[in-house]
Order: sequence, then C-alpha cells, then structure tokens
Amino acid sequence: MRKRLLTLCLAVACCLAASAAQIKLAELKVGSRTYKGVSVLGFNVTDVYFTHRGGISNGKLKYLEPEMQKLFYYDEAAATQEEQKQQEENVQFQQQVAEKAEVSFKDARVAERRAEMSSEANLSDPLSENNPIGLPMPELSVARWIGEKPETLNKFQLYFLWAPWSQACKKYFPEMNELKGKFAKDVAFATLVSENVFDPEADAGVTAEFPTAIDPSGKFLEKMGVTGLPQVVVADHNGIVRYVGHPSAVTEDRLKILMARYAE
Repeated sequence: MRKRLLTLCLAVACCLAASAAQIKLAELKVGSRTYKGVSVLGFNVTDVYFTHRGGISNGKLKYLEPEMQKLFYYDEAAATQEEQKQQEENVQFQQQVAEKAEVSFKDARVAERRAEMSSEANLSDPLSENNPIGLPMPELSVARWIGEKPETLNKFQLYFLWAPWSQACKKYFPEMNELKGKFAKDVAFATLVSENVFDPEADAGVTAEFPTAIDPSGKFLEKMGVTGLPQVVVADHNGIVRYVGHPSAVTEDRLKILMARYAE
C-alpha cells in the first residue's frame, strides 16, 4: 500500500496542475467504478490523480465520461502515443530486471562452484560456469585408435592433446611417457590428435608409450574449450574432469595428490 501511495505521489508531482483552484467533484466515474468526495490533485495526458473518501488513486482519462474528458483536456491520439511509449519503457525495464537477475544467478552459481571445487589438491580451479572442471567429461568419439584403446573402467584418465606440427607439444613426450610408467596401474593414458593424419608420431619424430586417438573433427577439443596445444585433460574414475591445462602442471607429486583427493 505504501509503495502504491509513493508511486501515485511521484506521478502527481510530474503531472500538470489542473488549475490554480483545486477541482473538487462530488463523484468521479472511471469505467465501472465510482469515487465519492473527489479532490483532483493533478492530471497529465493519460491519467488524472485524486483523493477520495477511500484514499488516493488515479484513473485513465480514456475511461472517463465525455464531459469529464473535456475537463481534463483529453486527447485520444496523444494519450495512445504516450501509453505506447510507457509500455515500451516498461518492457525495457522488465528486460533489464531479468538480465540483472540472470547475471546474479550466474555469479552465485560460479561462486558456489568455486567454493565447492577449490582445493589445494587441484591443479586448477573453474573460473566460469562454462569451465569443464568438476563436470562429466564429454564423450570421446574418435575415427580410429593407433594402439589398443585403453580400459578406463574404475581408472583415472589422462589425455595428452597435441599436434604433430607443434614444436611445443614434442617437448612433453618424455614427461608423459615417464608418468605412464609410474601410474599405468591406476591411470588410463592416451594421446589425442585432432588432425587427419595416418601416423602422427612418425610425422613428429616422437614416441608415445600409450595409444593415440585420431579425431579429425576436433569435437572433443571444442567441447573442452581447448584453444591451444599442448593440453592435458585429467578425469577421475567417475569420468569427472579434474584438470584441463598445460602439461607442465601435471607432475608426479601433483598427480598423486589429485588422485588421493578424488579416490572415493
């Protein structure tokens, strides 16, 4: 009630004064409703604002009787134009409210994910709602495997994403091979090449001690949000992504801590 009263008072302050002498009416009919003991506070192109025996209110000029419309200089064309303007402004306001609510919800969700996921054991933490960390890893659908497809059931998974033309990628094969030798029992290792090549290792002059997946479509990289190489994806035994980033962060000690953190 107080909010409505404040709104009406603000509207009255903005509207044109009826005359130097206040207009008083025994009654004022607005549509199907009749108000008694009316004192007009003011009016504009669309509304009249007044007090009455029941309080304070306003009425649309278009719903007044013709004689009353003349009293308040009602102009149908001007009123229609003003109402359309008000309607457009209201739609814009509602959109702004909705957009702010959506932003607030996303911010709250990101903060919740950060609090839930952040840990000293993590190699990286999610920055935005679109970050795949903490979410199920997308399906790895490839054209073919070089070597036997790794068994991932009840195992952590580590995928080394690279390209045979990339000099930066070649540097990390010794480290990846070393990790494979130490964690082969508990971690399923594989490399992923998003190129239409026959033998990427031979092309690059490197040796991988684990199988290579060929995915010319690049869909897996796209779903993971990968925009640079080399990259490593680590998922736990439930297929939940725990790390996406540069291979330099995936050391033996850090991988042990990560596995201990998400072993259950």
